[in-house]
Amino acid sequence: MEMQATGLSKAIDKLLFVPLLSLALVGSSFLPVAALEPSAGLAAGAEPAVAIAEEPPAAAASEPLSASAAAPLLRGSVTSLEPFNRQILLKEVELERFAINFRKMNNVQGRWRGWRYFLSQEAHAGATAGGLVYQAVERQRVINIANEMFLDKNGKVSYRTRAANRAKLGAGLVPQIVGQTIGAAGSGLELGINFYHEYQARKAGYGPKPSIARVLSIRQEIEDLFAQRQAAALAANLSEADLEIAKAEEAVLKDITSMGLAEYVQFHVGAKRFRAFQDSLYVLDIAKNTVGAVGNLMNLKGLHERRPHYAGPGGVLTLTSGILIIGTPILSRLYGKAVARMHEKSLAKVLDGVEKRDLHKLNEDRNRLLQLVAARTDKSAISPQSCSAQTLALLSTYEQQSNLKQCQLELASREIRDGTRAATENITVGTAVGGTKVTLGICSMISGFRYAQQGHKGNSIFQAGTIAYASGSFLTVGDNIRLRIKDEWNRHRLGKKRQLPMQVLGDRLKALDAIESSLKTCSGKSEKKE
Repeated sequence: MEMQATGLSKAIDKLLFVPLLSLALVGSSFLPVAALEPSAGLAAGAEPAVAIAEEPPAAAASEPLSASAAAPLLRGSVTSLEPFNRQILLKEVELERFAINFRKMNNVQGRWRGWRYFLSQEAHAGATAGGLVYQAVERQRVINIANEMFLDKNGKVSYRTRAANRAKLGAGLVPQIVGQTIGAAGSGLELGINFYHEYQARKAGYGPKPSIARVLSIRQEIEDLFAQRQAAALAANLSEADLEIAKAEEAVLKDITSMGLAEYVQFHVGAKRFRAFQDSLYVLDIAKNTVGAVGNLMNLKGLHERRPHYAGPGGVLTLTSGILIIGTPILSRLYGKAVARMHEKSLAKVLDGVEKRDLHKLNEDRNRLLQLVAARTDKSAISPQSCSAQTLALLSTYEQQSNLKQCQLELASREIRDGTRAATENITVGTAVGGTKVTLGICSMISGFRYAQQGHKGNSIFQAGTIAYASGSFLTVGDNIRLRIKDEWNRHRLGKKRQLPMQVLGDRLKALDAIESSLKTCSGKSEKKE
């Protein structure tokens, strides 16, 4: 879970409706292949035109599905299993649609989330950098000229140590406190929006427990249909050639079922892991800004009350905030992985007893089915009554599913690749910026605890930390802008190719809707003839 996603939506457009859904699979010995051509407006998003030929009535179609499965035939045909194939495919469509909707409902990332978060964090970093620079200028003024000359009461020239202007130092703390408040509020807003989306997902039936129960129910229904299909195959007394084709069809159907279940597990775990990572990121962001703001308030109180030793406890809080900055990206990812493992355990029953199958296995089984049909065709003249028409139509559906799986695999690979790059960048920048704030905290502690009564020395030590954290704040400002530009460019580039995650998933839902509609149309025609 890296493949190239170039031309992804074009591949879907070309392969989605071309020879699909001649799968008018009825319990008869003859089913003509449907004439399927993409409509002229398909590339522009128009619905495909599907024309399905009428089938002549057959004796087998006059009986209910259960009766056809139970009644032994003198020499049956593989087409007697096609109603079961159709029902299994409908259930597989339902399973895959549910998995996609689960992912969408549990991973809502609004179009403007990036901009909202950018503005709050940029305001925080910019205000902090501005306040620190203002303080640094005042502290440097004192460092440049440590002593000032004055005349005493006797008219003699004397010198005294210059002190930093407390009002200016306090004025430099105010924008820092405001920026930290804005940063915490921005993270709190995004966390609240996530909680609201979580509530919506649970209300719609896409909570963790109800979703697992729904998938297990669909799996049981599919397994029951496979059991009925196997019983019907035994009762039909199929020829050796038809029996081989029936087994090959079953293998492909089981491939799609296994991959559908695995896909749901992947979506479930991925959505919950990312949500846990994101929520913990916001919580830790609120914590580090709150702790930092309290530390600055402590320093501000010390300035106003002429208590320089307050810089000591204020420095402890600043140091703690810096450590949280360093640890936030790491702790968030660790928490996300822990939540993912927890959900993997609860999802174990979804895949319990299911053979793991992938796209490669699906293609192998599909090719084997094609070879069996080709061999059968070579041995007897091609006729409308042969199973080749129905089986090749079914194969078209499998091919469609195969291409859709390929598209989804590319989407997952791209998301993982992008996530890895973002993780590395966040950890790197977070460590650098957090390190500069740790430096400020240490300098503040030394100044307050050790040199509270030595103003000039305390000021010089404080200045080193101020310059360090100001540099880190400017780094944050620049990196925020870089990430925003990068995100918008990626959105523009991928959006033009219809390769954004929601676009790919949306296209896939449309494909599943078309398959389901065509399968139900086939079923309706079959019922009319019965």
